[in-house]
Order: sequence, then structure tokens, then C-alpha cells
Amino acid sequence: MKHHFTSCLPVALCLTLAVAISGCSKDPTSSKGSNYDGTWKGTSSLGKEISITITNNTITEVSIGFKIRGDICTVEGNRNTALSQKITGNRFTLTNTESGSSAVSYTMTGAFGSNNSVSGNIEFTFAIAAFPNPTCTGSASATWNATK
Repeated sequence: MKHHFTSCLPVALCLTLAVAISGCSKDPTSSKGSNYDGTWKGTSSLGKEISITITNNTITEVSIGFKIRGDICTVEGNRNTALSQKITGNRFTLTNTESGSSAVSYTMTGAFGSNNSVSGNIEFTFAIAAFPNPTCTGSASATWNATK
């Protein structure tokens, strides 16, 4: 008795390879499947408001309130930053560096816990020149969280 499995072997091999190849194409840092688009609003541990606008899983605008005590002054205000920062996986890092006589710079990190919650840390530094007074400098750290 003669078996005719030779004609099935190429088909089975091709199917096995197709399944194996499609399983390897996933990028673990991709945010596909997660949609973070929208406006996220929350607060920081400094008691100030934070707003993040996301379009196509890209951060397009950030508004961060702050009140930071320096060496000889206290600085309070808000920074609105327009940008284009892609979200990698479920995380992001934003850096805004300013210079000049009233520079407030920050680095903000965040991680999405779901499609509806995000939290992270912010590190602020500032230098305010108020002639004839000496320059006031300071820094602060804060945690933050937001929902949409």
C-alpha cells in the first residue's frame, strides 16, 4: 500500500511557516491596541492642574501648573507646551528646557495604567533673574495623575 503524503507536506510546511512568521512580527514597544487619544486632566502633588492632549497616540500639548519654593523666592505659574511626542508602549518622557530671565524647565515621565488612567513624575528647575536682586534658583519634584 502506497501513501500519498508527499503532496500534503509542502502545504503543511507553508502553513507552519506563515503562522510562525506572523507571530514574530509584533513590536513589544508598539501602542497598537491602546488608544490614548483625548484630553487627560489631573493634578500634581504640588496641588496644581495638569492637562495632556493626545492625538493619534502622540502627545501634542501639555499644560503644567507649578508652585516651587526657591532659595530666596517662590515661583508660581503654568507652562503650556506644544510638541509632538510619540507614546512608546505605554510610556513617555517629555523635556522642556527654557533659558532667559525667568526660565522654568521640567522633565515629565508618565505611564498609562489603562486607556483611562496615567501617572508619573515631574522634575522642575528654575532660575529667575530679578535685577537688582540676586538670581533665585530652585527645584522641585512632584508626582501626578490624570484621567480622561
